[in-house]
Amino acid sequence: MRSFNPEGKDGRLDNLELRTSNIELFNMKKWLPPVLWCGFIFYMSSRQGSELPPFPLSDKIIHFCVYAILGFLFARALANVSSLGRFEITVIAMLLSFFYGIADEVHQSFVPSRTAELYDLIMDLAGGLFGATLYGYKFFNCKKS
Repeated sequence: MRSFNPEGKDGRLDNLELRTSNIELFNMKKWLPPVLWCGFIFYMSSRQGSELPPFPLSDKIIHFCVYAILGFLFARALANVSSLGRFEITVIAMLLSFFYGIADEVHQSFVPSRTAELYDLIMDLAGGLFGATLYGYKFFNCKKS
């Protein structure tokens, strides 16, 4: 019967499994902020009626800002767990934000006193693109250097 030997052929510990689990944990930590932010968006869009600041288009500005943060967080997560270039990361982060925006607008259509609006979705797309682009230009080159 063979006994368990934690050392490899050359006498060193084989810690490939440990390194793999550390990489997976690192990847999970990078994806936690966008997942939590999506949860926050879902919670806020589940609330009936809302008190918006009393100035024109305030809800559109809020959509833009919320999805800019989401686009930024998606870009940050993608940049830290993939070898994609800046353009690909920006496009994927923007699309992820946009698809979540679609899901959010559909969700809002089922909430009493809330409605799905095309202009909200356009602001979600613009915000996601802005946030992802901001991450790409401000932080991507610093990470790769």
